[in-house]
Amino acid sequence: MKPSPPGALHPPGSAGKGFTQVWNSFIRDEGLSGEAKALGLLYASFANAKREAYPGLPILQRLTGWGRDVVQRARSELRKRGLLERVAMRNYAGQFKGARFRVSDQNLARRPPEKPSDGDSGARTNRPPGS
Repeated sequence: MKPSPPGALHPPGSAGKGFTQVWNSFIRDEGLSGEAKALGLLYASFANAKREAYPGLPILQRLTGWGRDVVQRARSELRKRGLLERVAMRNYAGQFKGARFRVSDQNLARRPPEKPSDGDSGARTNRPPGS
């Protein structure tokens, strides 16, 4: 199976909809650990319309039940694959005040159709028996 591309975590148009949408290629990526997949899903669920997610380490630990090292290892795996980007936050004086994470959505090659199919394949319906 192909590795999930950078945009696999947050397809365009999925932010703020009350649900979390990720690409199947992300979930099925055999090159990602289960921890990285689970953490990626959490980050995607926290992402706003700008694809920025702010859950801190204590929140991620509480939601996953994992220790600090496991969460950080999974986050590092996502960052190395280009699925998560760390963005420094600075105050008005330019001093570092924390970090947020941006969930990638650059996967245009696997973008779903703008208008979903209605399921009509063009085949004839209500044919008489034997035709």
